[in-house]
Amino acid sequence: QLTSTESALSDAKAVGLYFSAKGDAKCAKFNAMLLTSHAVYLKNDHGIEIVFVSRDKTEEAFKEFYQPMRWKAVPYDGPRDTLASKFGVSSLPTVIMLRPDGSIITKDGYQTICKDPTGYGLLNGSHSKKTKKCPGCTVQ
Repeated sequence: QLTSTESALSDAKAVGLYFSAKGDAKCAKFNAMLLTSHAVYLKNDHGIEIVFVSRDKTEEAFKEFYQPMRWKAVPYDGPRDTLASKFGVSSLPTVIMLRPDGSIITKDGYQTICKDPTGYGLLNGSHSKKTKKCPGCTVQ
């Protein structure tokens, strides 16, 4: 189900763009860690929302990998390549942490979460309310 990014992420104190793909062992291992970290710490303790940005080569792989995730995703036919290019994603998995205004907190969210799944090092003062919107953006 598609919804606007503004509506889906309106209560987020920060957003992690999670670039990953099915079939990569490193991505599969991190995905399992992120599922737990998000459920236990990131969402409830910090107000961090995750948005999956698939780097899968087929929509079928995207759907299979996304199925157990409990967060939003950029649609397979959405601006996945544009986002990867904009943020210079060159390896997987990658987590880009953004403030509500869209400014970058860190491009190293993957390493930060691996070192500390509680997420206490992710925000660096981003505990502010959402101030800018992304009209026309959608997530599912």
